Amino acid sequence: MAVVAEYRTDSGVTVRILDDAIAGVGQEEMERRIREVQRTAWRIAENEARRQRAALAAAEKEGA
Repeated sequence: MAVVAEYRTDSGVTVRILDDAIAGVGQEEMERRIREVQRTAWRIAENEARRQRAALAAAEKEGA
């Protein structure tokens, strides 16, 4: 089991793609897994943006 890709967000979330996640699967299954990784990455990005907006709003409220 080897890491083939690793991604980190500014908030510290780490996503690792392991080679056993892609070994020996057919084309349709690979496409399904890629879509699932993309959906997960989108959720992580949305949550990060939501946290940043909330932090900014809180900071603006304190400064007001």
